[in-house]
Amino acid sequence: WVISPKVEELVDLFACALKRDIGIYICKIALLVNKETSCKDIVGILNRQRELNVQRENKSRGRPKGSISKSKFDIYRNGIVAMLKEGMSVSKIAKTLEVSRTSLKDYIISRKLKESIDIEKSIVDVDFNPKKEDMLSSACNRVKNLN
Repeated sequence: WVISPKVEELVDLFACALKRDIGIYICKIALLVNKETSCKDIVGILNRQRELNVQRENKSRGRPKGSISKSKFDIYRNGIVAMLKEGMSVSKIAKTLEVSRTSLKDYIISRKLKESIDIEKSIVDVDFNPKKEDMLSSACNRVKNLN
């Protein structure tokens, strides 16, 4: 059972309890807070709670890692990909779209557009390589002849 994770509320609670001579037992650290409790112990409790709050805040800040947020370049994506396939430089694409070169470059890197184009080109090269097709057909004919 938690009274409050907010340090300000805990300060108010301790002040009220101490004025009325009420003791508060903190189970996790087995400590009874009353008029005889030193300020050092009370400040330590409040500091621990503050540190816990900071840890909780740090865990939930920002967008999750690996997630990609919307970009103003998303509407140009197909055009950017087409221009990259044609071998156009990032600077020329940026001038064509009238956008910042560095922002466009960051977009291309974050979306891995160049990598996907390179992979696509290598697949196309392998699929339509006439020498490989000849090798495959001759290998198939040899297998047929063995049967």
